[in-house]
Amino acid sequence: MLLPDSKAKADTLLQVAINYRKKIDVEPFLKEVKRLMIKYKYKEIEIKLLDSYGVYKRDRSAYSEAIVLHKTALRLAQEKNNLIGQINSLNNLGVVFRRLDESALALKYHLDALKLAEQVGDKYSESIALNSIGNIHVVLGHYREAIKYFHRCLPIARLAKNDLGIAMNLNNIGEAYENLLLLDSAKYYYELSLQYNRQVNIKKGTAIGLNSIGNILKKQGKTTEAIELFKKGLEINISLQDKIYISNNYNNLGEAYLANKQYAEAEKALQSGLKIAMLIYSKIETKNSYKGLLVLNEEQHKYKMALDCSKQYKLYA
Repeated sequence: MLLPDSKAKADTLLQVAINYRKKIDVEPFLKEVKRLMIKYKYKEIEIKLLDSYGVYKRDRSAYSEAIVLHKTALRLAQEKNNLIGQINSLNNLGVVFRRLDESALALKYHLDALKLAEQVGDKYSESIALNSIGNIHVVLGHYREAIKYFHRCLPIARLAKNDLGIAMNLNNIGEAYENLLLLDSAKYYYELSLQYNRQVNIKKGTAIGLNSIGNILKKQGKTTEAIELFKKGLEINISLQDKIYISNNYNNLGEAYLANKQYAEAEKALQSGLKIAMLIYSKIETKNSYKGLLVLNEEQHKYKMALDCSKQYKLYA
């Protein structure tokens, strides 16, 4: 039965959009909430709607639009002294700027969110901020510091019943250990994360876990097994339409094909990764694509193309 128009209907639809954003396209729900907000002059829902729309845009790598939505939500939350709204907007802005490789800005937003979350006792938001701060330390190469934040986050995420946070946290600990070249420890945490993601049916986390374990297998010389995991991860990422993860997945697959001397497949995958990375202005994935293409052209004695890729790789690095 269709719900009649009301403020309660707007609340219900917004919660559906928040709960199911990783499983279905929730934009029709968000548009309907906006219609109802305008119809009933329901200003109390505006901050939450703006942030939810920002997350929707972020999930599709529309970062400029996401930033505008989150900053508008933050300004309104500050005007209304809505601390929970401020925490959510700050954490969301941190995530977007981290994806854009703006580590200093991302760190600032997450630290501000953490301070407010601790102030009001919001354990869920606290776990998000701690996990995100750990991620930034990984990007900055501060792996031991990252592990401290991740281990600090894990019990808080469990207390807050933050399933997504727990799954991400386990994977992030694995990533930090991988960067420290402690591959057995990394694989242990990656497998825990993959198992947890499958248990709670988080598709994006499942794809990340498949890619993470694939990277370990690739480093261990098990490239054929790695390729199979990357393919499974890519299928999930394409279905989710999150372009930065698709680009990363293509780059991983390209490097594995390269290690296997499957040059045609490697070039196709790396070029796909590069095209998407440049489309969404991801400096890290653009760099990774050019790095793979540099090695690919060198191995095929295409030195002019290798030189061109080298220049681009150095520019983005």
